[in-house]
Amino acid sequence: MMNDAVVENLKAIKVLHQLLMAVTAAALVFVLRPDLTQEYKNSLDELAALKQVSWGGWSNYVAHHYQDELDQDNKFLRSWIREAGLRVRKDALGPMIPVFGDQMPFPGTGKLLELDTFFSKVQRIGVVKISTTERQPFLDQIAKWKAGRSPNVRITMLNLSVNSGPQYSDSSVMLDWLNRSPSAMSRFPLYLNTDDQPPQPGYVIVTYSIQSETGPFALDWLRKDTFGQKIVDAKTGNVFPHLKAFWHQVNQDGPDQAVVFLQEEMAANERGTLSFFGIPVERSHAVLAGPVAMFCILLFMGLHLMHFRSLSPSNDAIRSYPWVALFHSWPAARIADASILVLPVLADGALLYKFGQTAVWSTRVGAIATLLLLVEGVWVLSEVAKVRKRSRLLGD
Repeated sequence: MMNDAVVENLKAIKVLHQLLMAVTAAALVFVLRPDLTQEYKNSLDELAALKQVSWGGWSNYVAHHYQDELDQDNKFLRSWIREAGLRVRKDALGPMIPVFGDQMPFPGTGKLLELDTFFSKVQRIGVVKISTTERQPFLDQIAKWKAGRSPNVRITMLNLSVNSGPQYSDSSVMLDWLNRSPSAMSRFPLYLNTDDQPPQPGYVIVTYSIQSETGPFALDWLRKDTFGQKIVDAKTGNVFPHLKAFWHQVNQDGPDQAVVFLQEEMAANERGTLSFFGIPVERSHAVLAGPVAMFCILLFMGLHLMHFRSLSPSNDAIRSYPWVALFHSWPAARIADASILVLPVLADGALLYKFGQTAVWSTRVGAIATLLLLVEGVWVLSEVAKVRKRSRLLGD
């Protein structure tokens, strides 16, 4: 029957070995864990670019797409007014003829998912088309409008009365395609502002049709915007390519909420934690805690091995105890040697390489502890070898 002191010593040595492997594994997991700091920064850059996008550029893009048609409509209306004998001041404004398009979610309050969906889908856009067949009806209305007004009246502004979607500064008028449903001929009033004193308001009805087409126009516009192109992958056309790494966490948020979340997550990621004996240690201190913890464990393990040998245990006591370092096989012995010396030193070296800063005292102490760990590991393995030799587990 094994002596109680022998069993207790072997149990303590085995527990220390297991603890060393647990701390080594924790350090390796910490080192191999992906560092998302750059992804957080890239995602925040995308959100910053999103805030700089000129959202009025969407309606301006559609208007530019149909610039020839808009110029033609404007030319028709002004020429018909002059043909009716009305004078138009050279500095007269308008008319600002609207274009049609799907309205994007308002960036200030809309969810990121809604914005991504808008840019990823196909849009339908269109433009007002005024036909020459509307010339005579227009002239008949102008004739009635002129009755009772001074022959010297001049037009100072041509103003189309339309209910447009959200308007941004310096943007073209855009009507919401879906809400307006302009599938057939439609009409709007054209107000003729004059220099009469007092002004005599009045309008004529303009009848128009719609020219339309479908395509990924919003994505095309975003790619051409100075800031918008920063949130589109140039190769795939995916919107928010970096932000998609955290999409399930932020897609229901607005841009401002997403910024707050990412900033908090980045701060936590940069701190980082490693658990030693259930105690969370920040990344900046892990380069010290890891090497020192392993050094202490190996030190106690070596001292227990020396004490164990002083007890002069029998061969049977050593052979029958379930500790891998004492198993009668070559693979078991090599695995035990690697777990005692090689893996701890590699784990500490990786910690220092990835997170260490030579100017910081914790890194310097960690480096010294790692060098001592190497020496200590050789000493502990020599003690294990003496125990093996004593029991002739590996043979002479």
